[in-house]
Amino acid sequence: MHCGTTQEVTQEVTQEVTQEVTQEVTQEVTQEVTQEVTQEFFRMFLSVDPLGTVPKRNGGEYAYGF
Repeated sequence: MHCGTTQEVTQEVTQEVTQEVTQEVTQEVTQEVTQEVTQEFFRMFLSVDPLGTVPKRNGGEYAYGF
């Protein structure tokens, strides 16, 4: 940190804190969403497809679009 006016220092600190918080929140949200989507997909997948016979369409594409 450099010696500057209170405004400059405040701005620098605010920027750093904002960046850190944003990064943390983004990471957490990404993790949560990924987990939820994965769980939801498997729930849907297993309920629709207990025997491993995925319904197909368009001559072989998976019905889920994967």
